[in-house]
Amino acid sequence: MSESRGPGARSRGRSPFKDTAPGARWGRLYTRKVREATRFLLVGGMNYVVDVGVFNALRATVLAFQPVTAKVISAVIATLFSWVVNRSWTFSAREKRPILQEFVGFMTVNALGLLPPVVCLWISHYLLHFTSQLADNISANIIGVGLGTLLRYVGYSKVVFGPDKDATSGTHGAVHGIDEDSASRGTPGAVHGIEATEAK
Repeated sequence: MSESRGPGARSRGRSPFKDTAPGARWGRLYTRKVREATRFLLVGGMNYVVDVGVFNALRATVLAFQPVTAKVISAVIATLFSWVVNRSWTFSAREKRPILQEFVGFMTVNALGLLPPVVCLWISHYLLHFTSQLADNISANIIGVGLGTLLRYVGYSKVVFGPDKDATSGTHGAVHGIDEDSASRGTPGAVHGIEATEAK
């Protein structure tokens, strides 16, 4: 005799939409965005330490009389460090792009990120005539760097690194959930209850 399963028994099973509902998916996406932004800021801090540390190490040793060369080398090393850590940690949940395309995009976004501090300083100093050292620091190193950081984050997340894996799988997540639930029961979920009732 086939076992009868009424509506109540079906409701006790795992819902195929439990993990694929839009609300749950967007909740996971929001949490991931917050985690990415936090990691991005941490990497920025580490990148600054690498840049300053390498510059001072070179300046105190082999490039004592070549500060510009020391700064160029430290900036290149810090940029490579930033790319590796952002790729492997900050944006690790993203789909991977071809490595050359990703690297060129990363370098382009970083070059664009240098513009806001310079533009803000030029506007403040030459157009608005705020010429004090304090004003120059506020416009370049606070407002400009802040805008440059925002530009880099948007560029990294939208251009350099691939789309979020959870977002790309969202279009077929619900169907996958139904198929998975049906497979675990051995019959299509929508027909299972009817077949059991007829067998009884």
